[in-house]
Amino acid sequence: MPISWTEDTVTVADTAVHIYRGGEGPPLLFLHGGGGNPGWLMHHDALAEHFTVYATSHPGFGRTPRPEWLGRMPDMTVFYLWLLDTLGLDRVHLVGHSFGGWLAADIATTCPHVVNRLVLVDAVGLKPQYSDILDVFIITPEEIQAKAFYKPEQVPEWERLYGSGPTPEAAERAEDALETLVRLCWKPYMHDPRLPALLPRLTCPTLIVWGREDAIVPLECGELYQQAIANAQLIVIDECGHSPQIEKPQAFADAVLPFLR
Repeated sequence: MPISWTEDTVTVADTAVHIYRGGEGPPLLFLHGGGGNPGWLMHHDALAEHFTVYATSHPGFGRTPRPEWLGRMPDMTVFYLWLLDTLGLDRVHLVGHSFGGWLAADIATTCPHVVNRLVLVDAVGLKPQYSDILDVFIITPEEIQAKAFYKPEQVPEWERLYGSGPTPEAAERAEDALETLVRLCWKPYMHDPRLPALLPRLTCPTLIVWGREDAIVPLECGELYQQAIANAQLIVIDECGHSPQIEKPQAFADAVLPFLR
């Protein structure tokens, strides 16, 4: 059922951070992927039935401006640790999708004590050995959208998200997000060579969720995360692409909620 939520800003490092907030219970921080914050959706509702969900817009992703000093993933991690301090959150459940999954892993390896349970959803951050992460910097937004879903017709919020062309404001936010992704993820492309060595530092229970037909980040990356993190679980959602929380929100909730609760 729909959950009431609010939309506001919190100032961190002289930057107004855009946040959707809803639900009641232990705090959960949801980190969106490289396409930007899509708004409060069905998967947020499902999580907010049991947790207080904070769905932020990353610095440089349209709704939150990028400080000039922020140009590397460790900068983004420090920014988010500062945000948690500002919100008065000592320990959170951390869920990250795609780019947000890489960010979540970096936060959890940098400060393990702030993460209660970790969920990585079709996350970049690790370099596959036998396949490739799709180069989203050389194709159009329309091509990225076509690659993101296995069956667009099974996306319950498709009309709301993609039924009409982007507004000028949304197009500008998408350009901001792409510029920030290039700054953070171009060289090396979509991975951190030090991350495999740092992942064994994780101390929190970890769940990895992946769409089996992900055409952007191969399932091999999910398997590499599972191998690198002690006792990590991997749940693969069949007939699903890069964004399980959007393409199959019920299957996503069925995978994630028992683990978090």
